[in-house]
Amino acid sequence: MSQSLLNKVWSFLVVVLLYLALNVWSITQQWQLSLPGNPFKDGKTTPFGVALYGILLCCPLLILVSIVTRIYSARSIGHRWQDRFPRFGDFELDTSTPDARAFQAICLVVFLVIPLTGIAHFQNKMLHGSVFLKKEPCPTAPTDCLSKETTLEGWRGMLFHKPKDGKTAGMLVYDPDLKNDIAPTFIPLAEPWGCLILVSISALSGIWCLQGVFLPASPQRPARRKAH
Repeated sequence: MSQSLLNKVWSFLVVVLLYLALNVWSITQQWQLSLPGNPFKDGKTTPFGVALYGILLCCPLLILVSIVTRIYSARSIGHRWQDRFPRFGDFELDTSTPDARAFQAICLVVFLVIPLTGIAHFQNKMLHGSVFLKKEPCPTAPTDCLSKETTLEGWRGMLFHKPKDGKTAGMLVYDPDLKNDIAPTFIPLAEPWGCLILVSISALSGIWCLQGVFLPASPQRPARRKAH
């Protein structure tokens, strides 16, 4: 795969990643920002539930972006980090000029730092949500099916505690929307730990790709011939 094609693939991935990260971040913080086609704009999922979906959507994309970035930087021969960072839109850039270096710095912040910060925020938001027990089957209105008290709450409860009502018939749901009867299914311990591991892998992949951009591998010295 050529550097030009890597630039195009990277550009597509980072646009999708930034689009999802900003939309999810806006919902979790209840901002008014909403990009066209926002799949979470309908308001049927709570900010905590959207944070969970943000982890599942953005983390795999960030890992792909990191891999493409690392491949591009490994194949680049430039001395500046701006030469080893992918070029958005496959633009021709003369990194000896201040404008080109500023453009690359802006792309680094917008397409890598912001999504990485957003993913960390989604994880923190998710671990501060609440889990409820939902009776199955529900005999009456959806609001009557949920237990009045939370089954799990906060990061300590989600990561280290078992459900209080584990033996009661029903299913666990994460931060349900009572009005629309919508809530993600919650799997005790496996779901919060799985999200935490996924976020950790994506964060490490981001650091790994930045290491390739800013700290390239030193060229190997040719082996000395032994004197006869």
